[in-house]
Amino acid sequence: RFYRKALGQLLAFSATTGVTAPDELIQQWARHLYTRGIARASAATYLRGARAFLRWRAHTLGEAAPEIRIPTCKGAPKAIAIDDVVRAIAFLGRSERLLAETLLDTGLRLSEALSLTPSHFERPDLQIVLLGKGGEPRRVWMGVTLAAKIGPILASIDPRFRIFPLAAS
Repeated sequence: RFYRKALGQLLAFSATTGVTAPDELIQQWARHLYTRGIARASAATYLRGARAFLRWRAHTLGEAAPEIRIPTCKGAPKAIAIDDVVRAIAFLGRSERLLAETLLDTGLRLSEALSLTPSHFERPDLQIVLLGKGGEPRRVWMGVTLAAKIGPILASIDPRFRIFPLAAS
């Protein structure tokens, strides 16, 4: 069904351009999808469907399959400079700053970090033990600096309460 939707959009787009060469049509449609703000994964799926259709069409008609290269879009940078992270964290409150440091130091998902209670931490090295996929325990290591900041909090709150009493939005 998704490929059918993709082909419908490709046909509608081709009617507005007048381009008949399959490779040029896909190139222009890819640029059009990326400029419309469609998520990269969705755009890639649309383009895979269109490319598969054009290959099938060529095979059915006994033609040579067109060589179609799908352009990639320029997305967000793969990594953020440390100076930028430090500047961004400086604007946060104490709890939010500790949450951001926990996310950056451990690689936890936001929902995992927000659900942490003192019972998730093993002493003396303050490893975090979570249930991962399939219900298997997963150990996450913290750096010494983060462990020193979270340690006093663990000692001061009820073991049933969350460490980060923030709501995910």
